[in-house]
Amino acid sequence: MLQAPRLDEFDSLSQLPDSWWTERPNPDTGYVLKCKTRILGVDVVTLNDTGAACNGINEEFLVGMMKLAARKGISPKDARYPVVALERWPDPEYVVGISRTDPVPIIGSAIIRVEFPDMQKPGKNGPTAQIRVKIFPNNLTTFQGLLLGAPALEPTWLGGLGFQPCWDCFYYEALDVSCARMDDPGRYKRQPEVFAMQFVRASCWRQHRWG
Repeated sequence: MLQAPRLDEFDSLSQLPDSWWTERPNPDTGYVLKCKTRILGVDVVTLNDTGAACNGINEEFLVGMMKLAARKGISPKDARYPVVALERWPDPEYVVGISRTDPVPIIGSAIIRVEFPDMQKPGKNGPTAQIRVKIFPNNLTTFQGLLLGAPALEPTWLGGLGFQPCWDCFYYEALDVSCARMDDPGRYKRQPEVFAMQFVRASCWRQHRWG
């Protein structure tokens, strides 16, 4: 049995005796909740981050989308144009936690058209949503793609997309679409029973997810 240390004798876990620690193999590499959406028919790595306070996109990525539209002859007045609006504010805004150079200044925001391809309907266009994202300056973040934060992923009754993680996909209830996960479900040691319990409790999920 572990003997409780005197609280006045240590202030760091490194000071605890080895007997308090259990040696185990290194754990498997972790993963994040990524899928692919589409903009102008191009796959976009999309991070579903319920710990993020906002949606975001890199300035260079946004510029690249606008240039691609120009090369395809799609004008800003075209309903297919990826950017619905660009917005900026009178007071500067900053965000922390996305760069080693925190805080990062925000250029402004954009409303972009994002397609959510349905894994159940390969080869067909998925539903499209207009997503407001904050714009991170060039070369200040390592993640290149679309970040969907907590406000966008909220349940539908709170105005969100109704994000629901499943074994092999992410289901967005507001769009009634299942986007395939980018991580390999068989690579990590998950407990299938946990997912099965969620299938039973979440009656809003599609029937085909149940079996």
